[in-house]
Amino acid sequence: LRKKKKTHTHTQTNMSTPPEWDLLLSASQKNNVQDIKHLISTLKVNPGHGNALGQSALHVACLWGNVEAVETLLSLNAPPTLQNRITNGTPLHCAVQSMKPPLKRRVDCVQLLCTEIQKQNSSGQDTKVVVVDRYGCTPLDYVEEMLEEKDVGGDDDDDDDEEWMRLRDILVQHERCEEEEEVKDEQVKLLWGCIQEYNVEGVRVCLEQASSTTDEDDDEAATTNTSKLQRLVQHVDTASGCTALLYAVQTFISLYEERKHSKEEEEAASMVHMIQYLLQYNSNPFVIPKGSTKISMKERQFLDNITTPKIDEDLTKVQIDCQVDMIHQVCTILSSCYKSFSSSSNDSTQKQSIDNLETVAKLLYHHRCQYHHHHHHHHSSDQQQQQQNKNRNKLLLHMETQYLLHEACRRNNLRMVQFCISDLCIDINLTKRQGLTPLHFASRSGHLEIVQFLTSFRDGGGGEGVGEGREKVDLEAKDDGGRTALDMARINGRDDVVVLLENAMLPLSL
Repeated sequence: LRKKKKTHTHTQTNMSTPPEWDLLLSASQKNNVQDIKHLISTLKVNPGHGNALGQSALHVACLWGNVEAVETLLSLNAPPTLQNRITNGTPLHCAVQSMKPPLKRRVDCVQLLCTEIQKQNSSGQDTKVVVVDRYGCTPLDYVEEMLEEKDVGGDDDDDDDEEWMRLRDILVQHERCEEEEEVKDEQVKLLWGCIQEYNVEGVRVCLEQASSTTDEDDDEAATTNTSKLQRLVQHVDTASGCTALLYAVQTFISLYEERKHSKEEEEAASMVHMIQYLLQYNSNPFVIPKGSTKISMKERQFLDNITTPKIDEDLTKVQIDCQVDMIHQVCTILSSCYKSFSSSSNDSTQKQSIDNLETVAKLLYHHRCQYHHHHHHHHSSDQQQQQQNKNRNKLLLHMETQYLLHEACRRNNLRMVQFCISDLCIDINLTKRQGLTPLHFASRSGHLEIVQFLTSFRDGGGGEGVGEGREKVDLEAKDDGGRTALDMARINGRDDVVVLLENAMLPLSL
């Protein structure tokens, strides 16, 4: 026997209601759509009104197979799962137990009801297809009993057999959806509970179980497990507007913003591992808070679709507030940590903070790159590849995140400059306000180490740990006023930078 779910909904009473409200039941029996609309919309009759036995207008319409009345009542917010006081039956029970022909009309009513119930359930309302009556039976139980009695599919087929099978398929499909939703709800609660408790192993197990298939599983089972995993990682919490990944990253960031207790680094390290697992299991690295008021509808639609192959815009054109972008938030804190940290310091906590922040920024960027590579990769020349890298970062990084490179050059933050170029692949010749490149900012401010690092890219190579194949720094790039970085250094009396730049502009053979 199938397990019965003891799911109940409210019954409708008719206490203290005007007697003329019963006209709604009469109109539903007669399938009089105009009267139904007039009674509910004009005379304000409660669409869930029931008679002395608790039979609502939907009960009556389904009993008679009045498809148009059912569709109209549902459009006017008639409750689809009210139980009567006769058998605790819902409109679905009435539709499947009625013997009024034709069966096709009643099956169409069931389809309308199931679709509306699923829609309401998806929006957070507690409505279910699987509701048991006074005898502990669901609508599907009665259908299966009828199929057995009629021996549908046997030698004595009649014209209704196909409709009975369609009715069963509709109910089975919607019951399965509800069961999957219940399982998903439990999985979501478990996953989020593990994140909140900094339980790294728990997060790993949740994600692994949602994605695992056995060796005997067929392609359909593998697809089902993929779908389960997607639902788990794409679930948006209604309270915070976050997916699990976004919640984990925001929790990680808050540890460095608040610093309330001594366990931050231990908790941050745990959060790093959880973020890694969530990304490994295909969480969306572009996601932003669903309830954010900092972006427009057009911007949200763009970000919601950014992980599809049809990308026709970039983050530089869609002016989203950078404060809702995960990588930008992490990199801003990382820049501050770099600035306050001395290389000669023995502060292990500060070193661990930098390691954690670097790891999370790299993870997010790497997984954004993976997606882009998967959908846009093709063989090209080195010059074409450099241009593709420029265009790619428009999709992967907010413009303000790329401008962190210029700010680091202005503030003499060498480690941030190195991170921006080496790990985030930010264009070394990217111009900011007034056409200034990073080299302009560093040269004007007289930051010799940074100028030295930037000029090491004059042949497309790079500084220590950077590697070959990067874009060459443009030593002769001019700002909006026609000045080069060398001009900036001369104007501001940065003599040591002037010498360095003049030497860098000499032919490499010399």
